[in-house]
Amino acid sequence: MINPRDINQQQLGSGFIPPKPEILLQIQTLTNQSADIIEIADLLARDPGLSSAVITHINSAMFFMRRKVSDIRQAVILLGASRVERLCFYYSLRKSLEGDSCISMERFWATAEKVARGCYLFGKTLDLKVPEEDLYSAGLFHDCGIAIMARNHASYIDVLNEANHSADTPITEVEKRYYSYHHSIIGYMLAEHWGLPETICQVILQNHEYDIQSSPLPAPIVKLIAALKCAENAVELGQRNHPLTDWDKHLSWILPATGCTETRLNQVIDLVIEDLSQFSD
Repeated sequence: MINPRDINQQQLGSGFIPPKPEILLQIQTLTNQSADIIEIADLLARDPGLSSAVITHINSAMFFMRRKVSDIRQAVILLGASRVERLCFYYSLRKSLEGDSCISMERFWATAEKVARGCYLFGKTLDLKVPEEDLYSAGLFHDCGIAIMARNHASYIDVLNEANHSADTPITEVEKRYYSYHHSIIGYMLAEHWGLPETICQVILQNHEYDIQSSPLPAPIVKLIAALKCAENAVELGQRNHPLTDWDKHLSWILPATGCTETRLNQVIDLVIEDLSQFSD
């Protein structure tokens, strides 16, 4: 298990972690002050690009809304300030990472959205009793550090390719062979700096570890990471017809963490793969 206190921010150069956008700071200030949700909606409406992106996401088939929303005020009223705030975080992050990258960012974010939907489905279907907004957020942000690494290191694509063929070694350990840090640490630093809930920060930091079940992490976070890894595996099976390279390493702790049999888990994986098949790769 990674201890956040071991993270040395001095190892990174200036500008490695994108600065927190002013709009997020203003939203979080209002939220912390328990401001009226209409006030929060009106603040978002002043940023047409961000509010439009959030509304488009909410109205997409990928999101779990049974009715269309027409404006940001309606979105905040129906979903609540917390969920809308996290979508603002997501689209602000996407915007901050636009530009040159050694990976396809369009495909990266599309995969993140699939994992988010899958994570939500696993949590609800297995009745893990994890907050819905945490399930979806875990999927969106779990590998956000990869996007930052890909923007800052032109050779990072080669490291990813090596990690994808290393069944016995976590991707974070492969990354550390080439850098003095890895994407989980980078993602955690960004999430903490930008103000994501500590639960999601821990998911970002710990989700590639193999000793989750024996760690001192609270049970809700362990279950959240379990739903996340199941979602990642379902996406991998659906897109490439093979499981995660290190799926067996995670399966050994996922089963006791969820109280699920392997047969039942495979049934739910199949259901999620079928659900996600409606969305193009």
